[in-house]
Amino acid sequence: MGKEEKSDRINDTERKTVSCRTCGAEFDATMPNCPYCGTMYLPAAETAYMNKLEGIRGDLAGLGALRKKETRAHAGRLSKKLLTAAAILLLAVAAVLVVRLIQERKEAALEQAEYLWQREGFARMDEYYDAGAYEDLVAFYDQAADEGHQVWQYRHWNFCEFYDLILTAQNSLQAWKAEGGSRLYLFYDEIKLYRLEYMNDLSPEERTMLDELRQPLLADFNERFPLTEAELDEFRRVLARDGFVPIKTCEQFFTERGWEE
Repeated sequence: MGKEEKSDRINDTERKTVSCRTCGAEFDATMPNCPYCGTMYLPAAETAYMNKLEGIRGDLAGLGALRKKETRAHAGRLSKKLLTAAAILLLAVAAVLVVRLIQERKEAALEQAEYLWQREGFARMDEYYDAGAYEDLVAFYDQAADEGHQVWQYRHWNFCEFYDLILTAQNSLQAWKAEGGSRLYLFYDEIKLYRLEYMNDLSPEERTMLDELRQPLLADFNERFPLTEAELDEFRRVLARDGFVPIKTCEQFFTERGWEE
């Protein structure tokens, strides 16, 4: 564009009105097109274009600033969430560690208390055993078991378990003879005496003594409750497998045989 044209453009835009080069009509010098024939008025059109371009640049700059602000705000929110999550996680881990430490200390204290009890309790049980005071031994054994002590760690625990079965069966038989006690529970207590054949950790002397004590009870059982060999073998299989006969099994057997209480 020549100097004269540039000068004419500036002078034209400085004037309030201009004449259209196509139709000769006069119109406002700030209008980019002739309102009559539509011919472009270059100086005003260029100014309008530059104004629009400058507006776009401003909008882009504002958008960039807004995005930066939103990004910083989002980053701030995300950081807060991460810090909160990390704090919660640390608190949870700390809580678990504290609970575990308390539990370990509690278990250690219980183990220590149990160890001290066993030193005294097992020594007392040995005194009963060596003196042949088996009923006192079993009474002490049962009470200790009810109190939660680890009586199964006692070296004669199997002896105590079976001697307890013998005492229970003797009491059931005495109750039956004296007061007409439960026939079902007498059956239940006496059938368990067949468990002796399947008990381990008994010395030969213990097994012999226990067998002598149970023989009168087994004789009463065989006389009072006539079972076939197959039926008795079925109960023995249960004792060998589980170590005990459920009371429900005995009740079902009574029902099938038509026996009454």
